[in-house]
Amino acid sequence: DRFQDVDSFKLALEQIYNCDGELISKKNRPTEIPEKAETKLSGAPLSETIKKTRLFVDQIVFWGIVFFLSLLIKIFTKEHNEQSSDEKITLAMNQADSIRIGDSIRAANSAHVILLADDPSLKWRNTVTIGNQIWETDNLVVETYRNGDAIPHVQDAYAWANLSTGAWCYYENESANGRSYGKLYNWYAVNDSRGLAPNGYHIPTDAEWTTLTDYLGGQSQAGTKMKSNTGWEDNGNGTNSSAFAGLPGGCRNYNGDFYLNGAPGYWWSSSELTSKEAWYRALDSNDGGVNRDNNDKRDGFSVRCLRD
Repeated sequence: DRFQDVDSFKLALEQIYNCDGELISKKNRPTEIPEKAETKLSGAPLSETIKKTRLFVDQIVFWGIVFFLSLLIKIFTKEHNEQSSDEKITLAMNQADSIRIGDSIRAANSAHVILLADDPSLKWRNTVTIGNQIWETDNLVVETYRNGDAIPHVQDAYAWANLSTGAWCYYENESANGRSYGKLYNWYAVNDSRGLAPNGYHIPTDAEWTTLTDYLGGQSQAGTKMKSNTGWEDNGNGTNSSAFAGLPGGCRNYNGDFYLNGAPGYWWSSSELTSKEAWYRALDSNDGGVNRDNNDKRDGFSVRCLRD
């Protein structure tokens, strides 16, 4: 109905509109769609979109591989370092001609450390050389004698006061004090034939304590050099120039009472004076010297070990 005659219909068939809405004749119509038209239809050339997509995927794959390889390197490095440490310790323990279990090994930080086979956790023991002696720098914390027998842990004051055999306790029966000051032992534990000190060590005699203080300038001066530079009351810290690191662990009296934690520190010797008394050394916050005295064997004092 739109066409009046055949000629009008033929003219309509020969006409076409381009992409800009302009009327063009069939004979002038482009044989290919112009690039401008393609852009309007798709938003971007198809080939360019594919290239960008492939590039994006390639980047994701590349960085994924880089991350995976770096993770593998970290795991390998960690395992290698751990294995190297284990090999070094094993090597040190197996060199029977040059080192024994319990011998001193020079560590990377120049500190002397000792490996003891009878330590359940194979912990390194800190030591310091003072003169010709090698001292531990921590108070003793063992709960068994050298042969493995348990040392009784006695907390009750009455039971402590009536002991004639070895025992230990924490100051005021608080384990937190043990982490700072070690354990307190009566002299019966020090003198037990089963051995209180770990293998390769012994409890110093009265004479060996004197050797230490003489090397540090005598009893009147050695205390300041032996006391740690923190932890002492009334500004009583020492210089710790000897690296002995003496701490004020206090004591347990022969009647079972606790005294003076934070002010003095007491250490047993293995030398007895009488059947009831033995020699010890003491450091005090109000004194720069070292006190040599004797006391009841039931007293609970700290213990410091000396290398055989």
